[in-house]
Amino acid sequence: MYQIKSAKELNVLAKDSLDNAIRESKKQIGKGIYRSRGKWVVVTRKDGGDPIIGNGELEWKGTQKQLNSLINEYGNNPLVENIYIDGGVDYGESVVAFSDGWYEPWVGEWGVGILSGDVRE
Repeated sequence: MYQIKSAKELNVLAKDSLDNAIRESKKQIGKGIYRSRGKWVVVTRKDGGDPIIGNGELEWKGTQKQLNSLINEYGNNPLVENIYIDGGVDYGESVVAFSDGWYEPWVGEWGVGILSGDVRE
């Protein structure tokens, strides 16, 4: 059960989670270039159906306005299970490898919860 009410707090947690995902990827893969895949909002359903907002559909902009909007729009919806942001990490041997498309996608991933359905119960 959790509810984050501050975009500032959420941004710090997201950065820490991304940094940790990069560290873990480096332990497994080694030297190279690691790049974030971005930060994305995900809203899941209690019934297990397709997410209301799936990964890659809504970018997390890091603002209090966006956080308030998400909580206001989905926070009291009985179909919503969780609201969170997540992302992944890509790996390439060099910057040139990335620009040439020679990289490994999704070598790491991370997520930070915003609101759990348990908060409303």
